[in-house]
Amino acid sequence: MQSYIGKAGLCFLLLPLLISLANAKLPEKDQNFQTTDWVALIPKDDLDALLNPPDFLSDIADGSDQDSVDLLQKKHEVRCPR
Repeated sequence: MQSYIGKAGLCFLLLPLLISLANAKLPEKDQNFQTTDWVALIPKDDLDALLNPPDFLSDIADGSDQDSVDLLQKKHEVRCPR
């Protein structure tokens, strides 16, 4: 008897949720939809750097000792005199 009351109570709790879901409206297919190319989303300076990388980067062989971001950062660090 107790499990029957629990199931009935659960049904009464879920009933408003099911009714609201049934009455919910889906957005229109064309509403506020816009196709954007990824180039439009990236800042111009970053895009220019990606499309025109420095020449020295193409001289580095994949997997070599020089193929390291850490090494590249150390190579181009600017040190300010104290």
